[in-house]
Amino acid sequence: MPADERLPTYARFYLHSQLQGDPEPDKDNKPVYADIVYAEVIIKGDKNTSFGRPKRTSDETDYPKAWNAFVEGNDDYSEGTPLKNMPGVGMSDQRNLNSDGIMCVEDLAALPDSVVIGKSGMVDLRKKAAAYLSFLNPEKAERKEAERQAEMDGLKDQLAALQEQINKPRKRGRPAKKEAELQA
Repeated sequence: MPADERLPTYARFYLHSQLQGDPEPDKDNKPVYADIVYAEVIIKGDKNTSFGRPKRTSDETDYPKAWNAFVEGNDDYSEGTPLKNMPGVGMSDQRNLNSDGIMCVEDLAALPDSVVIGKSGMVDLRKKAAAYLSFLNPEKAERKEAERQAEMDGLKDQLAALQEQINKPRKRGRPAKKEAELQA
């Protein structure tokens, strides 16, 4: 269930039966319920942190894949390279990752440090996923490496400018008095 690429979360939409109106029974002595569309929002890689709430109109644009899958009645809407294609990922690994909301290799490679650190083997698995994606698409990997190198060069230039400011000699103490001040 991958989230929109901008968000570190993913969503699952479902129908929730909710008591409507007055909690008192109707004329037939039965309570009246209605189905409400709910969104369960989950942090990628952290299946223990989620919350359910009524669907908002912005959810359709924030989670378009999940919303379209819900409308079509489809539970599997992952896009990207399937985890089963990645070497070293077995069926149990796939199930564990799927339960965390990681449905494709791209989701695994994009996990933030806050999610993978502290989970056994996740840092290595994330590195393997990134390496596998760079193997599948070397042009994209080269572009990404060129962007990273350009960013590093810019940071080195900034560091050199800061070092120059630090090494620049400064005069210490009070400024010298002018002659007019001395004669007065």
